Amino acid sequence: MEALKVIIPVYFVLFALGGFRNIKMFLLLTGIVTMPFRTTYTIMDVGPYIGWTNGITISLSDVSFICLFVYLLLTGRKFEGFSRKLTFSLMFFVASVLLSLVNSTWMRLSFFEAILLVQVFFLYYIVLTSAIETEKELRLVIMMLMVSLIIQGSFGTFQYLTGRELDIFKTGTPVTEESEEGFVTRALGTIGKPNGLAMYVVPLILLFTAVLMKSRGAYRRLGILAVSAGGLALLFSFSRGGWMAFLAAFIILLFVLVKRRYVSVKGPILAFLIAACVAAIFSSQIEARLMSEEGSTAAIDRIYLIRIAWNMIKDSPVLGVGANTFMSVINQYQHGPDLQDIYLHMVHNQYLLVFAETGIVGMIAFLWLLSACFRESLECARSGTSELARMIGVSVGAGFIAMAAHMMVDMYSSPLCLSLIFVFCSLCSAAKKVQPAPVQAAGARR
Repeated sequence: MEALKVIIPVYFVLFALGGFRNIKMFLLLTGIVTMPFRTTYTIMDVGPYIGWTNGITISLSDVSFICLFVYLLLTGRKFEGFSRKLTFSLMFFVASVLLSLVNSTWMRLSFFEAILLVQVFFLYYIVLTSAIETEKELRLVIMMLMVSLIIQGSFGTFQYLTGRELDIFKTGTPVTEESEEGFVTRALGTIGKPNGLAMYVVPLILLFTAVLMKSRGAYRRLGILAVSAGGLALLFSFSRGGWMAFLAAFIILLFVLVKRRYVSVKGPILAFLIAACVAAIFSSQIEARLMSEEGSTAAIDRIYLIRIAWNMIKDSPVLGVGANTFMSVINQYQHGPDLQDIYLHMVHNQYLLVFAETGIVGMIAFLWLLSACFRESLECARSGTSELARMIGVSVGAGFIAMAAHMMVDMYSSPLCLSLIFVFCSLCSAAKKVQPAPVQAAGARR
């Protein structure tokens, strides 16, 4: 409850400063900025559990988007602009989760995952896409994401430099996420986990890197500040998976921007040189992290977990062992003496996690969902009605590439990761449907 003592007064101040004049933008602002905050309440929970979710959860961000849904209903707004292909792929994945109930040993947990998927998709894709009706509102939503990245970057950098958690935006933290004695050596942001912070900031850095190349004035300055803050947060998270995913997607993004002639070659070259200079400045810390003994130990532990996941897949290849039950049945699949007395956790590979829990049916559905997300970004880049739409499509596509790469070495099953995926899809769908602003007006906004 401590977090609410900070957040609620801020809500009232924002509302008094102008939120009451534009309820929709106020709800979007509070919903987007609080996405990474751990202000989450869980009902019907099963107690501490490592998985997709341990119950039916609702966060402050969810509350804002629920209120936004009610606002759209009351004002007679149309719910339109979202992709049918993306909707069908999500329904197929939810269906595969429900099918896994056949083998699930904890049906309640499996059902909670289905609820989570529907909840996040509806609030952060259907509602958000419907709420964005003009290019001006699309730009404002991107600015809100910039503010969120600046907050995460500032918190992460301060945490790394001081060793203090500064963990005030939470309503509760599972024991597995707490750092020893409140002292941290890696940036956590308000998310509470270094790898989770990297998962959040990498796609946003890619988005703003592209968008600010076609922006001017205050909008451009805010984008540069967001990219700088996010870059420091990514660096100080010391997430090897985050670094790898960012590097691959960043190079692809710059190449596409030049190849498709979306921007002049000067912008991408400057961006690459800045990134290279930052890496050179902190080369000793980066090398130490990459070559650390901790990394070798973690790699061995993850190989053991991969073997356990394969044991699950071989045992239930079609429908899996049950959605969201990996940790509840993990002890049953420690076949062989070398898998005894090892570090037990969810397998650090999203694809194997889905395969193990929901079988080949769920794996096909999950890959279809990811491809539908990526196709949405491609359609936005190719058929976008404005320059902004094309930049969103290209950068969101790069963001999805980063996510797909990061999924090879980590789990993307948290509500925050799922929310960010669908927010990115929403940006593309909204960019395709809104009409571009007149040239003069757009220039004035920039």
